[in-house]
Amino acid sequence: MQHSGHHQVLAFALALSLAAGCSSVPALAPRLDLPGGTPEVKVWLDAPIIVVGQITSVASRGKNSIRRGDWSIDVLLHEILVDVENVVKGHIEKASVRVYRYGFFDGPIPGNLPVDDILPGERRVLFLIPYGNDFRIIEDVVAGSFPVASGRHPQLAEGKSAAEQIARILVLPGEGFDEGDYVRTLDEQASGTVYFLVGLRRTVLLLRELMGQGPQAVSAQACSSLYQLQPFGDPCIDGLLQDSNTPEPMQTKALETVKLYGDGKRRQLEELRQQPAHWFSAWIEGQRPFSYVASSYQEDAQFILTEMAQRGDDPILRRNARMLLQDYVPKI
Repeated sequence: MQHSGHHQVLAFALALSLAAGCSSVPALAPRLDLPGGTPEVKVWLDAPIIVVGQITSVASRGKNSIRRGDWSIDVLLHEILVDVENVVKGHIEKASVRVYRYGFFDGPIPGNLPVDDILPGERRVLFLIPYGNDFRIIEDVVAGSFPVASGRHPQLAEGKSAAEQIARILVLPGEGFDEGDYVRTLDEQASGTVYFLVGLRRTVLLLRELMGQGPQAVSAQACSSLYQLQPFGDPCIDGLLQDSNTPEPMQTKALETVKLYGDGKRRQLEELRQQPAHWFSAWIEGQRPFSYVASSYQEDAQFILTEMAQRGDDPILRRNARMLLQDYVPKI
């Protein structure tokens, strides 16, 4: 956390009060604690309060700066009003809360700093820390929140962790969502935030659930995301390409997805067929750098190989998958 001297804090507080027109505004020091400004969702999930809500207003309340080594940026304190729709973690009695957060204002942005603006009208998952009677977002500049394009969710699923709840909110459709925005963001959410939160198995299961209940365009995008995520692809893509009732834009997108990823999927299948131990070792090494919140690469390996062991079209793949399940997965 950025620390300021006593006189700097007093001067900053005075500047904020003047900027706010005599309203009471806290003298918050900016928070950008993570190396290189890289968002660390595991840290965010430690926030005592996690809510989903709609941003009703964003007002500027004064400037500050953040300095790290040889770079610095100017930041602007925002006072954000949020209509709370879901409380994922903690307890909030008020239907509307005031939240503070520094957003980017000016300066050369370091290449690895994923600046994210929060705008009125957006729906967001917010990771909050109490500050007096109000709250501040756990991380400035890089968000400390996730945008939600899936609409309003009147109820949360019972018995799920915070990570699983957030994943479900991001993937599964709620009420009053814009279908175009939802479809455009679904792949990025599934392969990025959701995958990091809950791992491959749970992401795949959520996308399959979505395919069974979403509108046609949503189901088609869920299938495309499934094909990309699974190391060997997903047979749902064949249905999109072969079904004469699939609208032409969806077939075109499915064909583009296969052209982009198909060769890699086929190479992995062939390696599993010819050199299963080598495929397994390479896949595990590729997963080790990731640290999922509510899953592990051991769990995902079990899931992938169990599905392959049940394939009906290739006895060699079934045999190799069963061998890996028996002899290799237990030793991870």
